[in-house]
Amino acid sequence: GCLSAAGNHLASLEAAGRVRVFAVGSSFGRRSLQLRIANLVGSQLELKIPQGSIFLADSYGTQSLICREDTAVSLQPGEDVELQLDAFCGVSSFGCPNGRMRVSSVLAPS
Repeated sequence: GCLSAAGNHLASLEAAGRVRVFAVGSSFGRRSLQLRIANLVGSQLELKIPQGSIFLADSYGTQSLICREDTAVSLQPGEDVELQLDAFCGVSSFGCPNGRMRVSSVLAPS
């Protein structure tokens, strides 16, 4: 089955109001998931986006994206970072991602 995200996972930090995440999926494969992450707190954050992290499409009938590799990010207070991650589709019967997505607190099994 699927796993739950740890406390330093991007989804956990967003739920706690420590970061703001803007995610856009564009097809699948190399650099298909674009992220903008902002540190909203007055301290440095170490966050993780592990392999298997799932990003859900905002539009119905669009595939989720699953991160292919582990990514670690260190953010200084108030810092924004932009990332492009390799990701693959999670539901082959739905359409390819092409728009806003949101990070899930669920990890696909590896």
